[in-house]
Formats: sequence, structure tokens, C-alpha cells
Amino acid sequence: MKKITLLALFSCILITPSLAQEENFTKESYDKNVLKVNLTGLIFKNYGFQYERMLSRKTSIALGFRTQPQGELPLLGFLENQIDDPETFSELKKISYGNTAFTPEIRFYLGRKGGPRGFYIAPYARYSKSQVNLQEFEFTFEETLNGQTFEETRTVELNGDITGITGGLMFGAQWRLGKAVYLDWWIIGGSVGTSSGLINALTNLDKNEQDGLRDELNNLDIPVLDYTVTVDGNGAKLDFNGPFASLRGGLSLGIKF
Repeated sequence: MKKITLLALFSCILITPSLAQEENFTKESYDKNVLKVNLTGLIFKNYGFQYERMLSRKTSIALGFRTQPQGELPLLGFLENQIDDPETFSELKKISYGNTAFTPEIRFYLGRKGGPRGFYIAPYARYSKSQVNLQEFEFTFEETLNGQTFEETRTVELNGDITGITGGLMFGAQWRLGKAVYLDWWIIGGSVGTSSGLINALTNLDKNEQDGLRDELNNLDIPVLDYTVTVDGNGAKLDFNGPFASLRGGLSLGIKF
């Protein structure tokens, strides 16, 4: 009996280190949670954050949130090069614009290292909502008095929301800088989907004012979005409903926890 007991004890002493070595060999330690802030968006007063959680050694999920307080349209310099009509660009400069968006994604890391490091491919979806306000939208219309026709000028206030739902794919790379800091480079991403929304001008309009406002709104050259115009005696509506596309890129700085 003593021999059996000693043999069992001796076996445990030999086997336990082996099991520990096997466990250390097969189980890799890596960071599982990273909270990030979008550095590129700060340039445009667009504040973005992302939480990334590892599901396995090579796969993670992430949820992004960004918000841009109401202010002038971003990338006005770029829009100026895309719009041929100076009057339309002048109206865009008067627009007050805000935006919020949620972006869930799943990442597949392709490198040899475990955890959120290396080159990755990320399918994602995005829900965005934009708030638009233009206090003084100016238009001209014709009036006839004593047989003479002349032009009058009037302004109306435009308010409304535009919602976009898109899905797409992004390519990126992430590095660990030191023990706790990460740098995430969104190399290039793009998504397509649909947009919908309504912008209103609630005011009383006579027949001549309706014609002038309708012409002015129909002549707007708004890139990317499709819209239709409806004008009656109670005001005007711009109904946005159609395809929508967006690009994605930038740099984020994160910290593990």
C-alpha cells in the first residue's frame, strides 16, 4: 500500500509541471478590451469613440459612436470644387449641420500575433442621422404691379433631419505601442445604402412666392444625395429618399483595460 501511495505521489509531481507547460504553450495571453478615440475626426470637431472586444485570438467586435455638434458643413473647401454654381455654394455656407452615427463592426486579424494587432478586414454597418438648419434661405420671385413686372426677394427658414443606413467593408492595421497603448489606422473603407429624410420650410406663400421658391430649391446642386421638392401655400418640403454612400478612414489612439 505504501508503494502504491508513493508511486501516485511521484506521478503527480512529474505530471503537474508537464500539464502547466502544456497549458502555457497552448493558451496565449493577449489584450481583450481596447477603448479608442478618433484623432482624425477632432480636426473637424467630430468626436468619435470606439470600444473593441476580442472574441477569440483573431476575431473581435467593435462598436463606434461619433457626434458632431451643430455647426457649419464639414469639408466646405472640397464641396466648393464640386459645385459649379457660386450661389449654391454661398447657401451651403449658411447651413448649420450636426451629425451622430453608430458603427458596429466585426474584425478579422490576419497576422500571426494574437489579440488586436496586425492587418485586419472589417465588415461593418452604419446608422447616421444629420440635423440641418438654414435660418435664411433666400429666393426671388416676380410681382406685377400696375402692369409692371419686377423682382422681389424673400427668405425662409429650413429645418429637418436626414437618416442614412449603410453597410460596407474596411481595411486597416493596428499596432500596440508599449504595454497599454494602441494605434489603429483605418486605411480605407466604404459603404453604400439608402438615405431618407425631410427638410421643411413652414410659412405662408402666395402663388408667385411658391413659383420662386420651387425654382430656387430645384436649382440646388447638392452632391451625393437625391431629393424631390414640393411647394404649396403652407411652405416647402425637400424629401430625401435614395441611394447613399460614404467613405471611411483615419487614425485612432486607444488604451487597453
